[in-house]
Amino acid sequence: WPEAQTYLGATVVLLLAVGAAASIRRGRFWAAALVVSLALALGSFTPVYGWVMQVVPGMSSMRVPARFYLMVALAAAVLAGHGFDRLREVASDERAARRVRLVTVGVGALELSLPVLVLFLRIRQSAAYDLAPAWAGLAGGVLACAAAACVLIIVQGRPAARVAGVALLALVAVDLAWANVVTLRVVPAEAA
Repeated sequence: WPEAQTYLGATVVLLLAVGAAASIRRGRFWAAALVVSLALALGSFTPVYGWVMQVVPGMSSMRVPARFYLMVALAAAVLAGHGFDRLREVASDERAARRVRLVTVGVGALELSLPVLVLFLRIRQSAAYDLAPAWAGLAGGVLACAAAACVLIIVQGRPAARVAGVALLALVAVDLAWANVVTLRVVPAEAA
């Protein structure tokens, strides 16, 4: 897995957004860690990286800014776990439930529409492009929509909420496994 890329997962991003919508106060530290780490991981594309390298002692030895993606992934995982944990509590608070429903539908729609747009643009440009990444993105979008449906069932407090919670965790696992299948190319030792 190259250190210059990371995949959080469409379902993890959905849970991260749900956690932020449910309770902003609880995840402030990890939200700040996520934003700062992302700004550092982007390297020279943001002014933050250069400033931190000059001001913070010892940081100049961090030659590859993309290594900060590890911190991005850690913060995202903690915030997604927080979002999953808060889902059951949100059902009793109508204002929080409304916010979570709105964010869930919005993020789910965005995570489905972006891969559809990319696929459409790739097909329209030329048949010479490799469409596999676009199809993989679409699969992530479909998984995010299924995860959004699970979130909505849990927030409504339906009797099937426990099953939806298990299904949501399974969707996260499938999403992350799907990313590994699509992005990692396994080559037998004798072929390398």
